[in-house]
Amino acid sequence: MMKVSPAVRRDANLSSVHFDAIRGFAALVVMMGHARVLFLKSFTGASQAHLSHSLPTTYGKMVAGNMAANGNSIGHEAVMVFFVLSGFLVGGSVLKLMKRNAWSWQDYLVKRLTRLWMVLIPALLLGIILDHAGMHVFSNPHSIYSGPVGQTLVAANLSGRYSLSIILGNLAFLQNICVPTAGTNVALWSLSNEFWYYMAFPLLLLGLHRGTAFWHRVIFTALFAGIMAGIGWHSSRLFLVWVLGAVLSVLPLKVPKPIAKWGAMFIAIILSLGFIWVKKHILNLAASEFIIALIFACLLYLLLHQRQKAKNGLYSFVAAATAKMSYTLYLVHVPILIFLCACVNNPWRIWPATLPNIAVITSVGGITIAFAFVFYLLFEANTDLVRNYITQKMVRRTA
Repeated sequence: MMKVSPAVRRDANLSSVHFDAIRGFAALVVMMGHARVLFLKSFTGASQAHLSHSLPTTYGKMVAGNMAANGNSIGHEAVMVFFVLSGFLVGGSVLKLMKRNAWSWQDYLVKRLTRLWMVLIPALLLGIILDHAGMHVFSNPHSIYSGPVGQTLVAANLSGRYSLSIILGNLAFLQNICVPTAGTNVALWSLSNEFWYYMAFPLLLLGLHRGTAFWHRVIFTALFAGIMAGIGWHSSRLFLVWVLGAVLSVLPLKVPKPIAKWGAMFIAIILSLGFIWVKKHILNLAASEFIIALIFACLLYLLLHQRQKAKNGLYSFVAAATAKMSYTLYLVHVPILIFLCACVNNPWRIWPATLPNIAVITSVGGITIAFAFVFYLLFEANTDLVRNYITQKMVRRTA
C-alpha cells in the first residue's frame, strides 16, 4: 500500500494506474467485508466452524472470527492482494537497490517505519477513543461492544484489550505474536505480517549473497530463521505470498502485448469469480489464500506489460484517489464501523439482506470512507514531510 498522488503523474504508465485501482478496490472490499459481517448473514452460507477447524490454533480462531459470525468474508482473501503488491513494490525495491549496491538498513528502516507509524499511531489512538466512547454510551448487555453471541469481531472482554502492554505490542508489530490486536481493530493482524516481512526479506537476501562475509551470512540467516519461527507457521507461510510479489518484479516481460492485454482481462474475471468461489466452497484457509495469491500474481504479471502512457480521465482519477488513502482506510475502518454499527444496530442483531438494510450499510460505508479520507489528510498525506525531516536530522548528525 504505497503512497500516490491524487492525480495521475505525467510519466505514469497504464500498469501503475491499474495497480492503484487494485489497491483502492481491495481496501474497499476489506472494509465492506467487515461491514457485511457486522450487519448481515453470509450471502453464501459458508461455515465459520469449518474455518476454525481448518486452522485449529489461536490464530486460526482469530482469523475465523474475523471472517464472520455466520460465514467467511472475502476481506481476508483481499489481504492476499495487498501482500503480493507489497512484495512487488517493497521487495522489488530492495532487490533493485541491492543489485546496484545502493541499499542500506538506515534508509530502509526510516522509509518503512515512517510509512507504518505515521498512520498506526493515530489509528491506535482513534481506536481507543471510539471503543471507550462506545463502551460508555452503548453499555447495555446486548450492545455490539459487549461481544454478544452470534458475532466474533468484538471480543467479550474488550476493555481488557487496551492494556499498556497490548498497545505497546501493537506499536512494535507484535500483535498475534505476543499480544492480541488492540481493542476492536482486528485488521491490525496483517500489519504485523507486513513489518516482519519487511525485516525478513533483506536478511534472507543478505544471507544468500555470496559477496557477504561468511559469518555475516550465518548471522543474517539465523536472524531470518528467528523471525520466521517467531511469527508462527501461518504468518511465515504467507511470507511466500509476499515473496511471490518480489519475484514478479524481476521477471522478464515476454508476453506479446495483445495477448497480455486480453489475458489480463480474462484473469481479472477469473480473479473476481475466484473470490466468490473460495467463499462459497468450504476450503482450507491456506488453499483459499494461495489460490487468490496465485491468480492475482498472474494478473499482476500481465498488467506489467501495459507500459504505455496513462491518460488522464475518470478511471485514472478514481484509481489514484482510492489508492492514496487505502492504507489509512485499512487501519481505521474497523473501529469506525463498529461504532456506527452500535449507533444504528442496538441491541445488536444480524439483519436480513433487504434493500433498505443494504442501503443503511452502504451509508455506513460511505461515512467510514469520508472519515478515513479526513484522517488521511491529517496524517498519511504528511508522511514525506516527516520522513524528510528525520532524514535531514540524521544527515546533520553524521556530518
